[in-house]
Amino acid sequence: MQLSVPVLDGKLTRYSIEEQRNGVEQARASLDQQRLAVRAEIETAVTGVRDAFQRLSASEILLKQAAESLSLAEGRFDAGLGSPIEITDARAAYSSARGSHITAYYDSLIALTTLDRALGIMPAETGGMSAWTAGAVTDETILEADIASVTPIVTHPASETTGIDPVASDSPVIAPGNEPAPIPDNSPAASPETDDAESNE
Repeated sequence: MQLSVPVLDGKLTRYSIEEQRNGVEQARASLDQQRLAVRAEIETAVTGVRDAFQRLSASEILLKQAAESLSLAEGRFDAGLGSPIEITDARAAYSSARGSHITAYYDSLIALTTLDRALGIMPAETGGMSAWTAGAVTDETILEADIASVTPIVTHPASETTGIDPVASDSPVIAPGNEPAPIPDNSPAASPETDDAESNE
């Protein structure tokens, strides 16, 4: 049996230990930088969600006001006090407010998706983190999954104030097929006599 004990190694052991220590310190510094980057990304995402919900709330208020204005304009027209131009303008304002509200709604979904990514949360519908690392998940697939999975989170603040779900099929304001009815053919707007009178003026 033989035992080898290095007596003179040219301080190789000490330098090796110092090198390992430097490597550990560099790894810690890199980890700290990554933590700061992740924290900044999360804070930015949280701010984006907050701003998106504020825009969603504001757009909902404008949409409700536009719907009320349109209802009043149609009521005035039915009572013979309004004009087709008034209804046309009210409908244009309503359509604009509706478009802005839908845009704000999907912006809030995108903001939530960005926050999910910053937090490392992958919707189950996309296959989870393994699908993400394999490149099978894109921003579009995450957004599609979030539309199905986080819609209650998005619509909750809106329903607290007015009860209007921006994309629900039974929404009293913007539901497809629930738009204001067109002006009847026998109305002044479609009457040949009215058109002739206006052209003569």
